[in-house]
Amino acid sequence: MSGEIEAAGAAMTAGLAAGAIEGRRGARSGHTDQADCLNCGATLVGAYCHQCGQHGHVERKLLHVFEEFLHGIVHFDAKAWRTLPKLVARPGTLTFDYIHGKRARFVSPLAIFLFVVFVMFFVFAFVGQPKINGAATAADLRQQASAADAAQKTAEAKLAAAISARDKLKAEGGVEEAISEADAAVKEAQEDFDTAKKDAASMAGKLARREEMIAQLRTARTQLDVNEAKAKASNDSEALSEIAVSKGLLDRALARSNEASADGIVAKVGPSGEVDVSVVDGREEGMNTIFEEIKRAEALGKITVNTGSKKLDEKVHAKLRNPELGWYKIQNAAYKFSFLLVPLSLPFLTFLFLFKKDVTLYDHVVFILYSLSFMSLLLTAIAVIGGVAPSLASPLATLALVAPPLHLFFHLGGTYRLKLVSALWRTFVLCIFALICLAIFIGLIVILGLTG
Repeated sequence: MSGEIEAAGAAMTAGLAAGAIEGRRGARSGHTDQADCLNCGATLVGAYCHQCGQHGHVERKLLHVFEEFLHGIVHFDAKAWRTLPKLVARPGTLTFDYIHGKRARFVSPLAIFLFVVFVMFFVFAFVGQPKINGAATAADLRQQASAADAAQKTAEAKLAAAISARDKLKAEGGVEEAISEADAAVKEAQEDFDTAKKDAASMAGKLARREEMIAQLRTARTQLDVNEAKAKASNDSEALSEIAVSKGLLDRALARSNEASADGIVAKVGPSGEVDVSVVDGREEGMNTIFEEIKRAEALGKITVNTGSKKLDEKVHAKLRNPELGWYKIQNAAYKFSFLLVPLSLPFLTFLFLFKKDVTLYDHVVFILYSLSFMSLLLTAIAVIGGVAPSLASPLATLALVAPPLHLFFHLGGTYRLKLVSALWRTFVLCIFALICLAIFIGLIVILGLTG
């Protein structure tokens, strides 16, 4: 919970910082309360001082403190509602206009980048732990069990062939070196067979437990019908109400019995016919969180770390023993050093326009900041929608793959006034560059998070 609270604090701080960068122009309008500016003494003409820019109306109320606070977090003046739609739908026009002087109507790229990135990490702080895989369906388990059986038979056949080849060599008086190689092949085949046999037994056990659970659900559902008839006969309204709830849970579980974990619903029938229905954590073996798998691997000594420094190695192992802390540290490093994406991207973008004399580094920085802001908005939207409606995972994955290059294409074409072919090849190359930058950035924050 402390991570979520800190993420909220970071988002608020970012909003206030963005608000401070952006200023509060346009917050009020109309006549001022003073004839002269209270800051520099210049005669006021309009709502703002033409010398120092201070608003002519000065508040001294406690409520105004909270107003400024909320303003800094969520409201970069009305300009935000002009900037965000253009950032999504017409990024090239937005960036071109800002670069060429039409700035008063839009939120500055640095302010919106700062705010949006920290809001993204604020949302990520509330997203559940990543899973190794989703809950296995009954069909998945049957398929995996069948594949494990096939792998066991293949490994058994290879072992038999290796033994036969070795025995033949020995019978024919083969050279010692060839027999030694045959022995090694038999040993390797034996290890493969043992592993395949173990995997097949594990999958068969999972499938048997799954079938047993579904059988228990069906038995309990049948018993509930019997109990319902008895409760109706005795006019026991309280029992009928409890039975109705239990039937609803069991019907839902049985309707999805071929899907994920039967919704984690367990039902037991007592010796006298009473039915206990409860909802539990429906995860099975093989469906642990990534954190649990990392803990298990670290405890078994399966993870080797060699940075060349014993002190750093111990820090990494400490994070692996507590991967939730490691993940928090990585996220912390990611939003603290998110600005590094700008200098990382700048050389690549400069290379794309090396021979365009009318393009400056300032233009590239504005482009990068607005582009990163859109990508952050996209990831935030995907995280929120995915959390609310997990069934939309497939279309959201498609959106995550299609939207970035499409947005880059229109953003490049509009910002630098490129023709179709020029925008297309630059978009393709820039997507490759973006992946390289992202890989470098992820590598840096992982190192900072695990060793910091």
